[in-house]
Amino acid sequence: MFRLFCFLWIGSVVVAEDIVYVIGGKHGDFGSTGVNTVEVSNSTAKKFNMYPAMTTGRISSAAVAINKKIYVIGGMTYRVGFDDGEVVDTAAANPSWAPFPIMSTIRESHAAVAINGSIYVMGGTGGTDFAHNAQILKTVETITPSDADPTWKPYPSMSTPRSPALAVTVNSKIFVMGGFDQGDFIQSTEVLDTSDTSPHWETTELVNTKLITSLFAVGNNIYALHNDTTMDVLDATVSPLKWAPFPANMLSPRCFHGTAVVGSRVYVASGVDCTGHTFPFPHLSTVDVLDLASPSPAWQHFANLTDGPDRETCAAVGIQN
Repeated sequence: MFRLFCFLWIGSVVVAEDIVYVIGGKHGDFGSTGVNTVEVSNSTAKKFNMYPAMTTGRISSAAVAINKKIYVIGGMTYRVGFDDGEVVDTAAANPSWAPFPIMSTIRESHAAVAINGSIYVMGGTGGTDFAHNAQILKTVETITPSDADPTWKPYPSMSTPRSPALAVTVNSKIFVMGGFDQGDFIQSTEVLDTSDTSPHWETTELVNTKLITSLFAVGNNIYALHNDTTMDVLDATVSPLKWAPFPANMLSPRCFHGTAVVGSRVYVASGVDCTGHTFPFPHLSTVDVLDLASPSPAWQHFANLTDGPDRETCAAVGIQN
């Protein structure tokens, strides 16, 4: 029985709960192989349990949720990159993963966002010969899963190849930041308005001087997490765009982690402590949560993962029921 009770009854009032999914990741530090297992917890139990596994072990995949369905796209395992994806209907009585259409190219360490029922993927590492001639990508493609015959379609490319690419949405706009190209950290930010009749990417005045390990948006604000536990915030509707320090520091330094947003709450899952310079980095099996609606937001420990440390480079998705 894989369904979780998702409501807390208080008298005649129903309080919605967060459902957090932590998906895939990698096993091993050298010659890593992808993990196909998935874990799930709700915000009342605060305990992760195993969920139906994907058909493919995926490192550095991207995941989005539309309604009650989770879409996991691309990724890799040892020396093999993926151009396909998988989808699961979390509202089904017996959820199971099904194939999702193939993209135009292999992608791992890419970004994915959902706007108005459509999925957009951008950047990452890919190419036709992933094992020997991988490329840093600037291409973008989109799909609408509710179409009668959903297929990936090309979308305007970014100006800069980025891997890993980090992206968030505010209203109809996509903001892309971070990543590396030819070994150099990319400090620029690109933005595209999907509501334009002729959408195109513009490089903004925003410069990112600190390494961004994770990016998420709540309301009109975009938040950047860094590998030293610090956070920055900006209002995406105010020009010029400018980062300001956010007063809540993470409990642990994290890189290569999953991030899920549900309402005003953000969850960070697994990853490694990459503040030092010794490889392999220490693995993390914790999930922490920050409620931005709190009068004094502070990170709190949420739960430990069941699968332990084998979640580095995982994906995370949150759904409110």
